[in-house]
Amino acid sequence: MEEELIADLKLYKPFSMPLHRAPFGFLASICLCLGLGFAGWFMATVVTSNKYNKNIPVELIYAGIASIFMSLGIVMMLLANGVWI
Repeated sequence: MEEELIADLKLYKPFSMPLHRAPFGFLASICLCLGLGFAGWFMATVVTSNKYNKNIPVELIYAGIASIFMSLGIVMMLLANGVWI
C-alpha cells in the first residue's frame, strides 16, 4: 500500500507558475498609484460640490475606477510577494 502511494507521488510534478514573478511589483505600484489618484480625484469632487451641482454618475465612475485599480494593485502586490491566490 505504501509503495503504491510513493509511486503515485512520484508521478506528480511540482507547480511552476506560468508567468514570471518580476513584473508584478512594478504593476502593483502602478495600479496602486492610479487607484490612489482616482480616489483622490473622487474625494476632491465630493468635497467641492454642493447639493445643487452634485453629479452622482461621475462620482460613481471615479469611485469605480479607483476601486478597480486598487483591487488589481492588491492582487499584484500579493503575487509579487509570493502569495499565490
